[in-house]
Amino acid sequence: MKYEKSNYLQQIRTSRNIDVLYDKIDLVPEGTFFKEAPANLTEVKEQDSHKVMLNRLAYELQERKRLCTQLDELKGKKESLLASNEKTQDFLGGLFAQLKGLDEAAMSIQEHLKAPPSNEVTSDARTTLLPRYPFPCH
Repeated sequence: MKYEKSNYLQQIRTSRNIDVLYDKIDLVPEGTFFKEAPANLTEVKEQDSHKVMLNRLAYELQERKRLCTQLDELKGKKESLLASNEKTQDFLGGLFAQLKGLDEAAMSIQEHLKAPPSNEVTSDARTTLLPRYPFPCH
């Protein structure tokens, strides 16, 4: 009888010292869980620790799925913004070449009309204070 009792006590001590997988999972704290979780998960009594843990795990799973979906949406938005930015950069890169060609065409027209070539065309005296070429805003 003493042997069985000591065996049972040894098994109880061993089972209490086992590292549980749930201890290694970073879950939402219980206070936050009871504040933010849906009503169907928080209806359980706080004395039923097993049911509370199951509901916390279910809530954690829901939150992680929601956050993964949100992450995918944000990655898609980032990709679309990068593509839009690349199109704009390509447009602006080609714009300089077109402006250079337009300047050359205007110079040839001025030479044909025997008008004095002008380096700047200003519509207002204040525009002379601005830099001649566009500069980056970032």
